[in-house]
Amino acid sequence: MYPGTTYIFGRGGALITYTWPPNDRPSTRADRLAVGFSTQLKDAVLVRVESAQGLGDYLEVHIVRTRFQL
Repeated sequence: MYPGTTYIFGRGGALITYTWPPNDRPSTRADRLAVGFSTQLKDAVLVRVESAQGLGDYLEVHIVRTRFQL
């Protein structure tokens, strides 16, 4: 396990962006993402991870009418 980082956002939300250097992208068959949330919102995008630009692959976790969806 690696130590984690905590971010706390206000009502306006936020965006965290990380871009791998073009010649230093990892070549993995599996990735792990651990997240935790606390919100009173009924509809929200909680996290969205996009692949390299132009591929169109993404993972999005969101709440729709109080239901958690992946």
